[in-house]
Amino acid sequence: MAVTDALVERYVATWHKPDSEDRRNAIAELWAPDARYVDPDHDVNGHDGLYDVTTAIYEEFVRPGKCLFRTGSSIQSHHNIARFRWELAEVETGKAIESGLDVLVTDDKGRIAADYKFIGDPQREGELNKFADRYVRLWQTPDEDERRELIAELWAPDGTQIYPTGEPRGHEQMFPRVTGSFDLFIAPGEYEFVSDRDADGHHNLLRFNWAMKRLDSGKVADVGFELFVRDTDGRILADYQFIGELNGA
Repeated sequence: MAVTDALVERYVATWHKPDSEDRRNAIAELWAPDARYVDPDHDVNGHDGLYDVTTAIYEEFVRPGKCLFRTGSSIQSHHNIARFRWELAEVETGKAIESGLDVLVTDDKGRIAADYKFIGDPQREGELNKFADRYVRLWQTPDEDERRELIAELWAPDGTQIYPTGEPRGHEQMFPRVTGSFDLFIAPGEYEFVSDRDADGHHNLLRFNWAMKRLDSGKVADVGFELFVRDTDGRILADYQFIGELNGA
């Protein structure tokens, strides 16, 4: 089910609930029973784990009355996923003292099934950038056999990509997806895809940004963002793709 702006507003409000019972009720209403929450310091499943995390963050940042959380960008969504930037701001001055990015995934009842959170600016990790480079190279590979090999290397057998107009799953569905993109953008010789070299991650998550540039001028024609959820072998289980910029709030 689609992620709405109203759901994101309720999500942000949850982190400000002063009453513990209200906080538990808000979590039960918003999150699926087995929902996953991941930030650089936590990886929990279920309502009890979510309650512990939200309570700890409330006690540290919100309860003293000095700070509040707010969205820091527009909300970009498609299918059952959304991303937005958030800020931790001083109540007195309105100045943001911390910021980050959230990607929410909902279930078929519209409840949050996964909440993937990043705090601060990308750390630009070398090994993760190598993985992102291989991913970008895949979309520009003219040889079909090499294309199939890269898909098998990068994705788990049942891995999926959720992009604005489709949701292929498995290697056989990913091949026509990649081939169609190659035929449309790369084969005519007008564009190239380039990583921003800003890949970073935590737990089994990896994020990075990329651009599609014109070969004749180097001008950016479009931009995109990828969030990978990877298996224990480092292969992609889910590739959440967003096209276009996040606009400021």
